[in-house]
Amino acid sequence: MKYLDRKQARDYIREQGIPIGDNFLPQAASDGTGPEYQYSGRHPLYREDKLDAWIEERLSVPVRSPSELRRTVQPSAPIDEPSEPPLGPPTRTTRQRRPAAQPQLLQPDAPQSNCDVKANELGRGVMSNNVGGGGA
Repeated sequence: MKYLDRKQARDYIREQGIPIGDNFLPQAASDGTGPEYQYSGRHPLYREDKLDAWIEERLSVPVRSPSELRRTVQPSAPIDEPSEPPLGPPTRTTRQRRPAAQPQLLQPDAPQSNCDVKANELGRGVMSNNVGGGGA
């Protein structure tokens, strides 16, 4: 039984006629979609028989034309139904806003500050009780 490191395994797969990129095996290992491998310490090692089995899994049935392949492959879900699952609840909740503070209403009889008291004493208050509108 022969063990291959990632570079050797990549070259072996390419020799079998399967075009793969330089970083395919590390990415496929991360995704869990690549061939089986074992570790020797921290180094991943691939067996030739496992590489051959993985290649065979990825191949389609023998066909004579592309249209023949489409007839043999059955869709996994009916065409009228969506193939994607429905969306789940949102993962982030929106921040709840506090209600806006109610503005305080000025009462005409009670002065609000020292400035208002002086203004009312002088007859120049902001709130005038004059109905005629003639201010000072």
